[in-house]
Amino acid sequence: MKMAKETLYKSFPKNIAINKWEEIGSKCFKNSNI
Repeated sequence: MKMAKETLYKSFPKNIAINKWEEIGSKCFKNSNI
């Protein structure tokens, strides 16, 4: 369980960063289409 928690915490910030970049990317695409 400890190993699973450690890997989860390490990958958590990466997932947030990826989600943020996807949000920013989709917003930029929407703005450029208008």
